[in-house]
Amino acid sequence: MLAVSVVIFAAACAIYLRQPNASVFHPATFYLAFHGLVFVIRPIFAWHYRYDNIYGFIGFRPSLWERTQVLICTNLGLVAFMAVVLWMTRERFAFPAADPRNDGREALLRRFWIVAVPLAALAAWSLYWRWDAIAGAVGFSQMDPRTGEQRLVGVTGYFYEAARISAPVGAMLAYLGRFRWWTAAPVTALAVLQIGTGGRGDFVAMAVMIALLFMYDRRLKWPSVWVMAAALAVLPVFHFVKSDRGAFLREALRPGVTDLAPDRRFDDAPLETMDIAHMEFFEYLVWAIPKRTGTYDYFANNLELVTAPIPRAVWPDKPIGAPVKRFELYENTRPIAITHSLPGMGWYNAGYAGVVLWCALFAAIYGAGFRAFARSGRGPLAAMAYVAFLATATIAFRDGMLQTLARQLVPYGLPILALSLLVRFGPREDPDVQAG
Repeated sequence: MLAVSVVIFAAACAIYLRQPNASVFHPATFYLAFHGLVFVIRPIFAWHYRYDNIYGFIGFRPSLWERTQVLICTNLGLVAFMAVVLWMTRERFAFPAADPRNDGREALLRRFWIVAVPLAALAAWSLYWRWDAIAGAVGFSQMDPRTGEQRLVGVTGYFYEAARISAPVGAMLAYLGRFRWWTAAPVTALAVLQIGTGGRGDFVAMAVMIALLFMYDRRLKWPSVWVMAAALAVLPVFHFVKSDRGAFLREALRPGVTDLAPDRRFDDAPLETMDIAHMEFFEYLVWAIPKRTGTYDYFANNLELVTAPIPRAVWPDKPIGAPVKRFELYENTRPIAITHSLPGMGWYNAGYAGVVLWCALFAAIYGAGFRAFARSGRGPLAAMAYVAFLATATIAFRDGMLQTLARQLVPYGLPILALSLLVRFGPREDPDVQAG
């Protein structure tokens, strides 16, 4: 099955690359990159190096058939995703005919400062609050010992999630400023704050947005040598944050303060890290569901989309996670906040049928976004909106949950929406502004 996975993945890539719309701006590129790393390359490493750490940590041992089932499911998910997304994205994509040097970005930038300053300040406040909480070992989240669900403690989710606004604000400043030298200062400051929290999601999202907008500005369908070199330069930063959890930055920029954050470094075989351990996580889901849980979830977890926006201050007894649970996933094992992955969440919902339906649903969502962008004027505002939407795929495919997508769309879309409203209802002294 490892060999079959390689063949299916290679065939999917070959079919995709023959499509006229194949480019770095296509959602299939993101899913193929995710699937190739997590479900093709890494399982080969797992077989060769005999990964065992995560099995022992969670407390389960999958059978050979259960491991094979996971490979079958990941390939089903790949075929379903690619079939739907390629069908959804038949609309021809092309760069705008207008000269990018005269697309009105200067006028947009003048308006954007009104939006960027307060939103960047809010994001920086939220990020620095995380610095203090982490450095002082003040737990702002708790894990439910029965379910493995995380809940915030001592802070509202809206303020906590405001840190995500830093990603689109930094990318928009770079793009609207035409990537001039002075845009590096605010972008770097936001990146430092992001890295100092020990998290990587929003740092990666901002880097992806900037790279995509740079290529859009230069009319590049695929990364150039310089873009690839910049991406490779970011990789050591990602690895450093993974091992250090931002402690070095917090101690360096806050002299005299001892960082009490726990040291989470450990030695693994190559690629044996929980950041991309979706193969083991999926094996756990197949091991547990439905043999030990007695049932599938049948999409009940999506009811959290209704309850999550309600602050716990208003509803103190709000359920942790989904309001309706058909089973307790960790009833026989150690609870751990795993990321299910897109096909894994499909299995969680309805087995093999769920894998196909769930992957097809996400393909339709991202395919619809691509089609809307292709049909638009593809001006600066439309480009920033689509790139911010596409950047959500870096985490949404990993988590496989509509809740994750929604939690990103609100903060990522807020500065773009605010700028759009300024353009639509504000003074019209700049006729060269293109809303797209």
